[in-house]
Amino acid sequence: MELQKNIKINADLSGAMIGVWLLWSAMTVQDPTIHLPGFGLPRKQWCTLNRFRTNQGHCGTCRMLCCLADSDLCTCGATQTMSHIVESCPLTKLDGGLKKLHTADDESMDWLSSYCT
Repeated sequence: MELQKNIKINADLSGAMIGVWLLWSAMTVQDPTIHLPGFGLPRKQWCTLNRFRTNQGHCGTCRMLCCLADSDLCTCGATQTMSHIVESCPLTKLDGGLKKLHTADDESMDWLSSYCT
């Protein structure tokens, strides 16, 4: 019975992740044969950029889900998600948020570089 319960939970999570991916890809990928903005970035920046794009990265919520942290709170006191970091945190947000970051222009890459350090 416990195994069936775990399988159902995993299936529900998988379905939710597929839904998130479909929503993200619909917002950001118009033609999957064309490289996304920022494709030529150094690996560390490219990976971090894609962590923000997928909302899966080094943040309080993800660390807590992986049992790597006891709290999911940001330094500002709110729940820390990848979108919180780029969209609404008063300490780290990028003017223009994820849409701006997705363009990989000079300003957003400066922000990303400072965030990576």
